[in-house]
Amino acid sequence: MPDHILESGDSPDLEALFDSIAASQQQQKEPEAASTTSAGSASTAASNETSTAVMYEQIGQLTRKMHDALRDLGYDKSLEKVADAIPDAKDRLSYIASLTESAAERVLNATDLAKPYQDDLESRAKLLSERWNLLYANQL
Repeated sequence: MPDHILESGDSPDLEALFDSIAASQQQQKEPEAASTTSAGSASTAASNETSTAVMYEQIGQLTRKMHDALRDLGYDKSLEKVADAIPDAKDRLSYIASLTESAAERVLNATDLAKPYQDDLESRAKLLSERWNLLYANQL
């Protein structure tokens, strides 16, 4: 297993993020307990803070559950592979675009070179057609 992946399958940065979210949620719970003992408008402010803290806690729990589910299903590896494949696909598309550009330039250059030959061929074909018409009219 690479050094930058922990046994849980998470990178150290991701684990640190989840730990910081859990710590901030714990810190938010402690002041809420103290603020709920205040009376009057303080209780209204505390209830607003409590609902906000509950919302953040639920978001943190959902995020953790989603992350664990993705890891359990093996999608974290799939997502990592896809993320690694994007630069490769980008390089391939750039290569294809450069080949297409090169081919288009060659076709346009060949068309420019062939134009005088095509004009000459057209004028000779008209002369030949006129001579055939004279031959069929018994004028030659």
